[in-house]
Amino acid sequence: MKHLNLILFFNLLSFSFSLDSHAQGAKQWAKTGDISFEEGDFYGASLYYKNALNFDSTNWSLRYKYAESLRLYNDYEKSMNEYEKIINSGKTEEFPESTFWLAMMQKSNGLYESAMSNFRKFSKEYRQNSSYLRAKSKHEIKSCEVAYQISHQDSTCKINNIGDLVNSSQSEFAPVPLNDSTFLFTSLRTESSTEQYIISDKEKYLTKLYRASKKGKFWEQVN
Repeated sequence: MKHLNLILFFNLLSFSFSLDSHAQGAKQWAKTGDISFEEGDFYGASLYYKNALNFDSTNWSLRYKYAESLRLYNDYEKSMNEYEKIINSGKTEEFPESTFWLAMMQKSNGLYESAMSNFRKFSKEYRQNSSYLRAKSKHEIKSCEVAYQISHQDSTCKINNIGDLVNSSQSEFAPVPLNDSTFLFTSLRTESSTEQYIISDKEKYLTKLYRASKKGKFWEQVN
């Protein structure tokens, strides 16, 4: 009987040690991912978060970080799948912006109808009525409508992104060509943002008119 009790004791001790090691493994990978994310190494962060999820797949805060890191290094398909998992898990109240970013990823993957549906859902349900993301979602619906119409036309027209110097992560729309090398466009942004990828609900966003000019093969904002 004593022999049996010892076996049970060591089995429980081994099981407890295994659980502790499991938790520590997830924590260490997540911590390293946070450091990489803060440094702007989103690809590296995504790898660390993925390893952490291998230890703890039900940590939704960790999965949201993973989705964000994938999005920020432009792996739109994987990011879309991760945002979908968060929404399907019923965690939208905890991560309300996941619906917006899912829509953005769907748009980037050419799923315009799904994107429009989620932009409308986000615009309707997001509680911060004055937020940048809510305002941007309304512009994105119009953008998706145009993209959907173009994608269903029998046309030889080719559409290219003209580059980060004009197409920022913020909201640009309503371009008006002046000639072959100059056009005007509207953008919803804050003047205090020094980095194009920074989006904040704490600042006031304004719609302003900008001018873009073609320099050789490239376009750039000139005011």
